[in-house]
Amino acid sequence: MPLRQHLQPWLRARIAEVAERALQPLKAERQALWPGAKDQARELDQLELKLQAAESNLAALTAPFSPTMTVHQAWTRHPGVRAIFARYHLPDCPACPVGADERLEEAAFGYGIPLASWLAELNALLTPSLD
Repeated sequence: MPLRQHLQPWLRARIAEVAERALQPLKAERQALWPGAKDQARELDQLELKLQAAESNLAALTAPFSPTMTVHQAWTRHPGVRAIFARYHLPDCPACPVGADERLEEAAFGYGIPLASWLAELNALLTPSLD
């Protein structure tokens, strides 16, 4: 057996030992830092979920009133809704079971309200005034 072939396994073992000793402090440091990194990643994930929820809520709050929105959804959108409903002779009845299922288009039909102008008034509430 030539010397090179004889020494090759021994050299590989020595190189592995030296590499392992050199890497030990780095491995220990990584293990010490890793739990913190996991916690930070978890916190970032939670913050991202909260941000997505906030964006969704903001989109829901700024989306226009639509014919398919329920009466109860409209009531909870803006405090000025009550005055507009009152102008159309629609009573404030937050406990009304029909309002949970009745859409604005159905209420408009049922009470003889012109849907387009009613929605225009409601959506005007969402537009900031320059006064």
